[in-house]
Amino acid sequence: MAPAAELIRRSITSLQQLRWKLTLSYTIVTVSALLVVELALIVGVGAYVVTNFGLSPRQLIEDVSTNLAPVVRPYLSAPSLEVEMLWLKMFQRTGIDASPIPIIENLNLNIEIESQLNLYLIDTAGTLLDVFPQDLVESEKIGQSFDVSTIFGLDGPLQAALAGVQDYRQLYVIDRSGSKLVAAVPVLDSAGEYVVGVLAFTTDALPWSLWSLDIIARQVAYSLLFFTLFAGAMGTLFGSLTARGLVRRLGQLSESTNAWSRGDFSVFVDDSTGDELGLLAHDLNQMAQQLESLLDKRQAMSVVEERNRLARDLHDSAKQQAFAASAQLGAAQALWQQNPEAAHIHLVEAATLVDEVRQELTHLIQELRPVALQGAGLATALRDYTCDWAKQNSIESEVLVKGERPLPLDFEQTLFRIAQEALANVARHSQACTTEISLAYDTHSITLTVADNGRGFDVGRKQTGLGLRSMHERAELLAGNLVVISTLGEGTQVSVKCPYQI
Repeated sequence: MAPAAELIRRSITSLQQLRWKLTLSYTIVTVSALLVVELALIVGVGAYVVTNFGLSPRQLIEDVSTNLAPVVRPYLSAPSLEVEMLWLKMFQRTGIDASPIPIIENLNLNIEIESQLNLYLIDTAGTLLDVFPQDLVESEKIGQSFDVSTIFGLDGPLQAALAGVQDYRQLYVIDRSGSKLVAAVPVLDSAGEYVVGVLAFTTDALPWSLWSLDIIARQVAYSLLFFTLFAGAMGTLFGSLTARGLVRRLGQLSESTNAWSRGDFSVFVDDSTGDELGLLAHDLNQMAQQLESLLDKRQAMSVVEERNRLARDLHDSAKQQAFAASAQLGAAQALWQQNPEAAHIHLVEAATLVDEVRQELTHLIQELRPVALQGAGLATALRDYTCDWAKQNSIESEVLVKGERPLPLDFEQTLFRIAQEALANVARHSQACTTEISLAYDTHSITLTVADNGRGFDVGRKQTGLGLRSMHERAELLAGNLVVISTLGEGTQVSVKCPYQI
C-alpha cells in the first residue's frame, strides 16, 4: 500500500509542475475547441437544412398550399368528378418528389417528403374524400364524415382552415411527443375568394427531430471516441514538447540567478530568442554585468576607504607615538654623558611609547585579520576576541548573550567587524576601565551593544575619524540602524539593531 501511495503522491507532485500544467492546458484547449466546432457544425447543418429545404412548419405549410392545393382544387370545386387521385403522380408533377439535399461536398441528405406526410382531403361539409397513403384509413371511411378526434390536435387547425385563415401559426400544432406536426391548409377556389375544402396532413417524424439533442449527443460522443481523442493526444504531445522547451529556458534563468546569488557572475543566460523570455534573459544578463561592475567598484572603494582609515589611524597613533619615542631617545642620547639619571628618565618614557606603538599595531593587525567565525558562531567568536582584547588593554570586559541562534555567515561577520571597531574606539579614546558587550537575539532582529564607562564625548560635534562612519556603513549593509549615546564624563554606548530572516 505504501508504494502505491508514494506513486500517487509523486504523480500529483509532478502534475503541479509548470510543464504538466501547460501540457494539460494545451490538451483542454484542443479538445474543447474541437468539441465546440463539432457541435456548431451539427447544429449549423441542422439549421441550414431546416431553413433552406422546407423542413420548418411554415415552409411545409407553404409548400403544401402552393404545390398540392391547386392540384386537388378541381376535385373539390366539381364534386361530380370521380375522386381517383393518383397521389404519387401528383407529387411528381408538383416537383415535391424525393431528392437528395447537398450538405457538404459529396455528403447528401436524402429526405423523401412523400414518406414524411400523411394527407387527408376534406370538403367543407367535413367529408373525408381521400387519403394518402391509401392504407392510411379503412376504405369504408372514405366518403364518410371525418372524425377529427382520431388525430390529436387537428380540430383547431381544421376549423381555422375552413374559416379561410392564412396565418400559418394558426394552421398547425405539435403533438405531445414534440416530433409530429399536425396541420390543415385551406384550398380556395380558382378566384381565391372562398374555401372549397381542406388539405390536412401529419408527419410521421419531423425532419428536425433528426437533429434532436440525443442524436447530437451521440454524434459528439462518436467524435470524442475518434477525432477528439486523436486531437487530445496530439495536443498533449505538442503541449509537452512546447512546455518542455519553456521549462528548460526557465531552468536556465533559475540556474543563472542562483549562481549570481553566490557571487558567480561568470554565468550568463544563453537564450537568443526574440520573445518575452529572451528579452528577459537579455535584461538579466545586462543586470548581472552591471551588478558585477558595481560590486567591483564598491569593493575597490571599500579597500581605498580601509586603507585611508588605516593610514589615518597609523598617523594619529603609531606614527605620533613613534615620533615621540624617537624624541625621547634623542634627548636620552644627548644627556647620557652629562646627566645619566635624566637620560634614564627619557629612556623609560621612550620604552613606554614604544610599548604603546606595539599595542596600537596589535590592534590594527587584529582588525585586518580575517574573522574566524566559520563553525564558531558570533557569540563564541566575540567572547574569544573580547577576552584577548581585555588582556591587551587592561580593561575589564563582560560579554552577555541572550537567545543565541545561528545567523548567516556574512551577517555575523559584519556584526563582528562593528564590535571590533567599537572596542578599538574604546581602547584608543575612552580611557575606560570597564566595558560591557551584549548580544540580544529576537525573533526577527538582533541587537549588538558596546558600552564603556570612559570619558565620553560630544555626540553633536562633527567627528573627523573614520570609525563611527565605518560602523554606520556596515550597519546599513544589514539594513540596520546604529545609535551612539554618549555624555561627557559618563561613558559611551554604541548600539546597532538589524533585522534578519532565518
